[in-house]
Amino acid sequence: MLPEGRTGGHNGRFDFLGFEFRWEACRKGFAIVKRRTSRKKLRGAVERFTEWIREQRDQQLGELMKTVARKQQGHGNYYGLVGNSKSLSDYRTLTLRELFKWLNRRSQRRSYTWRRFTKLLRRFAVPLPRIVERATNPWTAEQAWVGTPTGGESVSVWGPLSGLPCVSEWG
Repeated sequence: MLPEGRTGGHNGRFDFLGFEFRWEACRKGFAIVKRRTSRKKLRGAVERFTEWIREQRDQQLGELMKTVARKQQGHGNYYGLVGNSKSLSDYRTLTLRELFKWLNRRSQRRSYTWRRFTKLLRRFAVPLPRIVERATNPWTAEQAWVGTPTGGESVSVWGPLSGLPCVSEWG
């Protein structure tokens, strides 16, 4: 059950820095903030990829696939948060479907079947989506090291979010 006042106006959801933040009940039943790729940003990323592959489909295959691998890796590095695996998978599926379509339009006949296409992805090491954020338990007080605001010596800070101290003293 979500707390009172947490669902007002726009269902308690908002977009910030390419992520959609929303209140949801966790498996234990209490409310937590979950994050996923903003629908608008996901759609835009797929559209940009489609436009790029349409323009670059005549490149040599090796160079093209290296760039595809870098694009997949970069997307995963930014959006690879705990709880966002569905959006990562959606991005990979949609972009690789477009890649398959445009690679098959390089000549008058079909160049790849899905089996050959998956072998091509393995050959050029196009990465699978993976979560790069480390999951932490926000309810345990773990010691975290953070830099001072002036960029000086780091100090030890204790806080419930381990890395995001609630109260800190800069000495």
